[in-house]
Amino acid sequence: MTEWMLSQFSSIDGIKEALSSVHVVGLGKRNRSYIGVFGAPSGRQVVLEIVVARRYFYENEVGVPRNAPGFSWQLTEFEQLCQPLSG
Repeated sequence: MTEWMLSQFSSIDGIKEALSSVHVVGLGKRNRSYIGVFGAPSGRQVVLEIVVARRYFYENEVGVPRNAPGFSWQLTEFEQLCQPLSG
């Protein structure tokens, strides 16, 4: 899937637009998910998660690395770690 996206589109917006009309199949029975991180020369980064046929695009404005669990959890943890300690 990553090879298809990178070979067919020259921008993140092109990938997002194309995926809105594509039905993704064959992610496997055990792990029905896909994770991709895409960057543009401008520095823009997005994380794409496909979980049980639902697509989630996240603008990765802080450069949080992506792994399990989901990106929204990663971002919440990052934000909590960046808060100043009180006391």
